[in-house]
Amino acid sequence: MIATRHDTHAPYVLRALQAGKSVFVEKPLAIDSRQLHELAEYGRTNSVASPQLMVGFNRRFARATRVARHFLENVHEPLVLNCRVNAGPLPPDHWLHDPEAGGGRIIGEACHFVDLLMFLAASIPIQLHAQALPSNATYREDNVVAQIKFANESLAAFSYVANGDKRTGKEHLEIFGGGATVIIEDFRSVIVSRRGLRKHVGRWWGRQDKGHLAEMRAFVEAVRSGSPSPIPFQELLTSTAVTFGILESLRTGQSIRMEERYSC
Repeated sequence: MIATRHDTHAPYVLRALQAGKSVFVEKPLAIDSRQLHELAEYGRTNSVASPQLMVGFNRRFARATRVARHFLENVHEPLVLNCRVNAGPLPPDHWLHDPEAGGGRIIGEACHFVDLLMFLAASIPIQLHAQALPSNATYREDNVVAQIKFANESLAAFSYVANGDKRTGKEHLEIFGGGATVIIEDFRSVIVSRRGLRKHVGRWWGRQDKGHLAEMRAFVEAVRSGSPSPIPFQELLTSTAVTFGILESLRTGQSIRMEERYSC
């Protein structure tokens, strides 16, 4: 298990895999393109089924996420997804802002939500465009709005903000498609509706379930049984590459095509 600072994740993962060890690493998988290229090269030349590699993208394992995925399983058209993360500010000198140690908040934290959107859309991103409020003494590229297009034509609007009121819920997700709507509020409740019928199908009053226990159970079971990793290796590469693409778009003002980046 790797839970060190972000800049050491990829080197430790690579060394552990080369030593035949199954690995659980907290996010992010890598903080720069060189690290990610090295992991992609490993995937191109080695089996990624054994040993196992798992990144701590717990939200796809949350009960609310599973409810949403199940409710939408009969929707056979592209989805529209709106995801808002009210993350709040960090001190300007926080290590996460350091590009050499933390990689910044988009790479270090927003990767969680890229993975979640990929899981719910059941597709991989192929194009994105991002904009941010200006950085200043308080903010460091952490008030960002990104538009993401997926291979199956689904669309996502992702907002990661540090300038909101902390009393507002941190994570809010809306999904629309096939005449159905799902609303996940801070991983404490889920509201689903279809054909005018609306109901709560999950409500955990005051308790959040962000999927931590379920992800660990899934990883341990995969290692014990030798079954595929709960998150495919290519998806781990892709979600990390998308965070790099968001920063590239912020800094260039251009839309970014994601096809064939960091594939294995």
